[in-house]
Amino acid sequence: MSRKAARKKRTMMLTGHGFIVMAAATWLLLSSCGFGSGADSQSSVFDAEYTLSAAEGLQQSVVVDSVRWNPAAFDFPTPGLLEVTGLYEIHFRSVWDEKLEMSYDLRFLDRDGFLFDQFIPFGLPVVFEPGQALVESGQFEISSTELGLQDVRTMRIAASVQVIAGP
Repeated sequence: MSRKAARKKRTMMLTGHGFIVMAAATWLLLSSCGFGSGADSQSSVFDAEYTLSAAEGLQQSVVVDSVRWNPAAFDFPTPGLLEVTGLYEIHFRSVWDEKLEMSYDLRFLDRDGFLFDQFIPFGLPVVFEPGQALVESGQFEISSTELGLQDVRTMRIAASVQVIAGP
């Protein structure tokens, strides 16, 4: 086979692989949180959960008003390895009358609810003034050697909060 034919064949193979990745990413993007209207938007492919660990009495001190996360880029750098990059936005609100400090991480679960990767955002902890609302957003990166695109399902926000002692 000539070099030109080999290059053309390699280009066609890469283009085909790229098309599959783009098609899968587009399907997931269109079916992710926040897309669509009516009943369809309520039954999106991606879910979010929120858990708060806190001392007695503080278990309801910070609430989540809304969550959006969107796995936007998928890569298969080696056979069997899935890498996902995406954006998240979480609207937190303190319902406490004291200054609070909160740390959180994002835990990604498969379709059966098992943890497959965890992401810890930069810039933590965050501080809430009494009654303050905060929007936390950024980019996450996760990977798995055991899952496919169809298995990425839930982002769990696992937070811990404490009162900041001060003057």
